Amino acid sequence: MAVALDKFIDQHELDGLAYYYEGQPDSPVRKLATNLIVGNSLLTAAGFPMCGESDLKTCVAMLIMDRLEIGGSFAEFHPVDFAEGSSWSATTAPTTSTSPRAGPCCGAC
Repeated sequence: MAVALDKFIDQHELDGLAYYYEGQPDSPVRKLATNLIVGNSLLTAAGFPMCGESDLKTCVAMLIMDRLEIGGSFAEFHPVDFAEGSSWSATTAPTTSTSPRAGPCCGAC
């Protein structure tokens, strides 16, 4: 999927991409979107600014950070419970934590 997205980016000469997609549960669109998320994560890790939820302002911030050669990805503000060692997070970047709807992540979050 990352290869197809990379070709799309080259074809349209994009400097960044803010995206949003959703589909009905168990639909072909939802299955495709799930695979797109993996491709998006790979391109973000390679330094191409990509943001979910059509978050253009974050995409522009990531582009600026890239042009300044300091890179980075962004996550929304999230509370941390240092005593319990957990946090709640929603992010447009690859993560190993659980979704905020599922409860706090644990361990090295």
